[in-house]
Amino acid sequence: QIHSKASFYKTKQDDFYGSLKQNYVDALFVNFPFVLLSHIKFFNSLISNDKEDNYLLHRLANSVFIIDELQSYSPSEWDKLSYLINHFSESLNITFVLMSATLPKISKLLTDAKLDKFIYLVPNKHDYFNNPNFADRVVFNFDYLNKELFAFSNESIVDIVIKHSEEYFTKSNKVHTLIEFVTKKSAKSFYEHIRNIDKLKEYELLFIDGTVLEPRRIEIIEYLKSKEKANKIIIVATQVIEAGLNLDMDIGFKDISILDSEEQFAGRINRNANKMHSTVYLFNSDNSKHVYKNDLRFIEQKKIPPNDLYQILKEKKFDDYYSYVFSNITKYNNSLFSENISSFINYLKTLKFWDARNNFKLIESKTISVFVPLAIDHQYFSTSELEYLTQMHINANSNYEIDGEEVFEFYTKLISTKIINNDFLSKKAEIKMLSAIMSKFVFNSYFNENFINVLRHYGEERFGYFYLSNWRKVYSYQDGLKSDLESDCNFL
Repeated sequence: QIHSKASFYKTKQDDFYGSLKQNYVDALFVNFPFVLLSHIKFFNSLISNDKEDNYLLHRLANSVFIIDELQSYSPSEWDKLSYLINHFSESLNITFVLMSATLPKISKLLTDAKLDKFIYLVPNKHDYFNNPNFADRVVFNFDYLNKELFAFSNESIVDIVIKHSEEYFTKSNKVHTLIEFVTKKSAKSFYEHIRNIDKLKEYELLFIDGTVLEPRRIEIIEYLKSKEKANKIIIVATQVIEAGLNLDMDIGFKDISILDSEEQFAGRINRNANKMHSTVYLFNSDNSKHVYKNDLRFIEQKKIPPNDLYQILKEKKFDDYYSYVFSNITKYNNSLFSENISSFINYLKTLKFWDARNNFKLIESKTISVFVPLAIDHQYFSTSELEYLTQMHINANSNYEIDGEEVFEFYTKLISTKIINNDFLSKKAEIKMLSAIMSKFVFNSYFNENFINVLRHYGEERFGYFYLSNWRKVYSYQDGLKSDLESDCNFL
């Protein structure tokens, strides 16, 4: 695994630092038969002239590269993705396998159709989409999108959640309900609201958003898989649950956004196709128009009659949906005065790599990493990570927990220490290992000056992180950042 959260594995070398350095060199030059990369690291290696980014290039030739969830990025970047994939597949003899539950062939965005060498893995995909094991696994219910019959509020959502959860419980003798909101603020508001509802006292209430740390998310997933889980569970979440979390819930309620998101959410309901009566109930808080106002999918979606959208979602005809989006991108690329795909290609051909990177942004917004120095159970650290911490005299406490304060204190010392005997490699290797450990204490937020100003009352910016020193006043391990702290902030 070559990404920001990956640590090293134990090698046969006896010397601890020798092992650490060897791991670092192997990671730097990707000396492995199978490699897990982030999208960002991979595409940076294709358009960057930075030394460390370019180390990856020698491993790409004659490889097979599987890229998952391309639809998660802005449609404004798809034409560039298509160009890079097409160009490097030919230049370096790479076989790319592109995975997406919704996105059709992005090669339709190539400026020259003659260059299109993309093929479908299966010619009859609708046979799979329409198979009852897939198509009938979850039923979409659109009744609560009718504003004449249903007015959105926390109270009205509570009513329908109780109604349908109890109906499912009557049939199955258990119910695990998932409720997703577009924004963190609306999700936390609803979560706080239902904690005081008497009719929900029998339910175990859980919360997941972008400020909940990774160990807590893993803890929730493992609990849901265990035999000890409660018969009645409600999870309130943001869109963070749409990727990377292996949830399998019984019924769901979703604040509408874009069709991709609706389909991703449905993948968390009856995931293993072994339940009956699983339904996703859609509602509209109107928050999506703020979050997705610049997304081409949302812009085009507003032009499509609601009944047609519902049909696309029911029958999985996402090619029809994306024909509108692709048409919009093509119009933009044909504009004479826009910085578009032609500009991007020209930057690469003229070796203007800085301009190319500025023109190609998979993540458009600046982010900030917030370090929460609480204590985390040792089970969420790998064996090599625990061995490294022991070498650095950081041991689990009496509750078998690793103290975040000790970890961050060691990090500041490591960053501040001068390199001895020009042993630059050892220090880089240690920072790499420590970064993986520290990621367990970190959540990321889109940078917002108002948010940072509020946070400064509870911590300070130190060595590339915002260190939340007074975290007990504003943060909990179970529920993340408190809602009353928020000031027009968005969380990843």
